[in-house]
Amino acid sequence: MSNMIKKLIRNTAIGLSALVIANSTLYRLDQTEQAVITSFGKPVEVVLNPIATNTADRDSINAQVKRQIQDYVLKENVSMPVVDESGAGLKVKMPWQSVHYFDHRMLEWDGAPEQVPTKDKKYLFVDGTARWHIHNPFIYLATLSGDESRGHGKLDDVVDGIVREQISKRDAIESIRSSNRKMLVTDKELESTVAVDQIYDGREKLVSSITAQVNNQCATYGITVTDFLIKRIVYVDQVKASVESRMIAERNRITQKYLSEGDGEYQKIMGEKNRELQSITSEAYKKAEEIKGKADATATRIYAQTYSLDPEFYSFTKSLEVMRDNAKGATLVLDKDNQLFKYVSGKK
Repeated sequence: MSNMIKKLIRNTAIGLSALVIANSTLYRLDQTEQAVITSFGKPVEVVLNPIATNTADRDSINAQVKRQIQDYVLKENVSMPVVDESGAGLKVKMPWQSVHYFDHRMLEWDGAPEQVPTKDKKYLFVDGTARWHIHNPFIYLATLSGDESRGHGKLDDVVDGIVREQISKRDAIESIRSSNRKMLVTDKELESTVAVDQIYDGREKLVSSITAQVNNQCATYGITVTDFLIKRIVYVDQVKASVESRMIAERNRITQKYLSEGDGEYQKIMGEKNRELQSITSEAYKKAEEIKGKADATATRIYAQTYSLDPEFYSFTKSLEVMRDNAKGATLVLDKDNQLFKYVSGKK
């Protein structure tokens, strides 16, 4: 019985020892990771696992990383580590060695908006962002201790400085526009409000220049910036107020011009209307006078004909008309010798 217990204890001890040894000598590298193996703090092996779509690209990236490691080793006079190009999978190390894992996926850097002066003495608020990854884990560990937050901090220093340098040596329009495309407006009069200076580089070249310089400096830290983008760029409040005031003044000028043209057109239309109305009125008055003249002539002719037929009756009717017109509501006093009295009294 005692022999069986001893055998069980021995087997258990062997199993535990094997488990401990396996746990301290085996490690797994994920598809999204790359690693550096250190022995008492000294890098002794680099496991590369680049992002590549084919074998040729993968070999090219690995060769570039190895050259960078060799250059760093010669420059800093340190030992050359073993470079493992097998990629992800189950790996073996010595029990006393440590594994430092590094994410090789794209990481996001988001800078803080900053005020930047331009060559033409304007101030812009520039807000940029970038995509980056750890290209060389060996150099990244050696220079930044492998801490991702330190990588972000280094990008803060490098990118902000280069952005300020590149924008400050260009006019503001170079950071805003990408081409000399003519701005379209709905009204020809508004063309003067969108007139801008010609650009020679533009934002695309500015961004490319910033990206190239950032990569040139970040290569010494094992970092590669895939692209840098300007998320937002606006004038500072003082410049914005000046630009808005100029735009408002220009549009007020155009508005006043339209109002003046409209008033002139109104006066022209009213003048033509008055002339036409005067012409119509004159023509109507002329026709009315012609009709009245014809009517008076006809009346005179009729009176003459009537008088010629019976002069005494004509004289009588005319006398009655005079009495009607002059004796309304009044007492008419006639002399006995008055012709009208003779007609009324029947005396001849």
